[in-house]
Amino acid sequence: MTNKSLLPSNPTPQHPGERWTPRLSLTLTLLFFITVAIHLCWGIYFWTRAPNNAPKTSLKMTGEAYLACSPGWNTENEGDAAAFNRAACGVLQTGVPRSREGAFFDHAPVYAYFLAACYWIGGTRLLSIAIPQALMSGLIGVLLGVAAWRLARQNRGVAAVIAPLLILASVRLAGFVGYVNPCCLMVTLFCATFLAATLPLNLRRTIVFAFMIVLGTYSTASYFLVAAGAAVWLVLTVWRNRRVLGLLCAVVILGGLSFKIALSMRGGSFPREADRRTLWDCNNPYYENWGWWSLYDIVMGRPPGPEWRISETQMRRHAEYLQRARNDPTMAACLWVRENPLQYAKLCFIRFRAVMGPITARMNLPNRILSTAWWLAVFPAGFYGLWKHRKLPVSTFAILVILALVSFETLVMAGLQPRYRLPMDMMLVSYASVIYAELAVRWFGRWPVGTGAG
Repeated sequence: MTNKSLLPSNPTPQHPGERWTPRLSLTLTLLFFITVAIHLCWGIYFWTRAPNNAPKTSLKMTGEAYLACSPGWNTENEGDAAAFNRAACGVLQTGVPRSREGAFFDHAPVYAYFLAACYWIGGTRLLSIAIPQALMSGLIGVLLGVAAWRLARQNRGVAAVIAPLLILASVRLAGFVGYVNPCCLMVTLFCATFLAATLPLNLRRTIVFAFMIVLGTYSTASYFLVAAGAAVWLVLTVWRNRRVLGLLCAVVILGGLSFKIALSMRGGSFPREADRRTLWDCNNPYYENWGWWSLYDIVMGRPPGPEWRISETQMRRHAEYLQRARNDPTMAACLWVRENPLQYAKLCFIRFRAVMGPITARMNLPNRILSTAWWLAVFPAGFYGLWKHRKLPVSTFAILVILALVSFETLVMAGLQPRYRLPMDMMLVSYASVIYAELAVRWFGRWPVGTGAG
């Protein structure tokens, strides 16, 4: 079989002064270790001593004492971190990730195996997961730096250096380093996928691309949205280039998603009760007293707190919709949306602003300032860079993934956790780096640092 490219090559001119150089490799290696060190320290501090409401642990805790720091551990209401740890313990004991009830853990089996490997090597303690996930943070910066180098038309070495610097400054990503959560693994897989999409996709690269998409889906359920955008992108390549390879890989991705759903249904846990209630928890009469500029929050099945200011009329309407839907939460949500289109439109507008704005939920004032500054540095320049390079094949991939993520979070929910939006943030980091590199050329001329130009 011939090794022809599925997609046209990146039209970026290969200037003699912009080749990949040992100096650039050394610079990215140094940024890798700096990011690992700083994110590791911040991640450990955040989950051991930071003055916030996050559940705290200790570097001295091991075994059951460490596991007990996860909310709901060894109870019927285990939180996400406790559920991931439970699945990892199942892998260590039987080789199969299982829930507390003994069912196959279909939510994120790849992350369960990753956790089990960390605990098997380093023991059941905080450092066992913090160090590998800090290494992933450093790798994310390098991957996005290489992607920015691929995208840039000038000052490519500077673009490759700016991307890991932006990752280094990400307070949100650093906070995940010390937490039992698949975000670090998911983002690493996605950044590798995004980098693969910047290359001419021959047979080998396309297979690797499809494999990483499927692997990411088995790492966290939120990756379904990325997989949907990737599958559409591959199908479009078939229509554009008349190659069967893209269609076959799209079928592989859809087959991997279907198999994951089949595993869930086989265990009798699909859809989960929390999943069945998601649409209703995010679209119901409790939101009717909000203004168009209200800040988005979500109750996800918990009784409304005093800050919600829920009136008795709203509570009665909430109960009436459930009664009319025979306690089917999905049907109740559909009824509410159909009968209250203006309220739903207002809620979608509020969610859209939350999705596109800085993620500052549950942060103290200094971290909110840092997170907002990071958003200002990445989002405006990132979207401008995406529009400016919109004709590149990888930009089509980026646009489809962003549409999938933003549409879901606008029309259905915008969770407090940023795991749905993180893939969009990462792509915008590379595009923003390209824009800043172009501005550097305009303001200071071509920089020789890291580019090999002299």
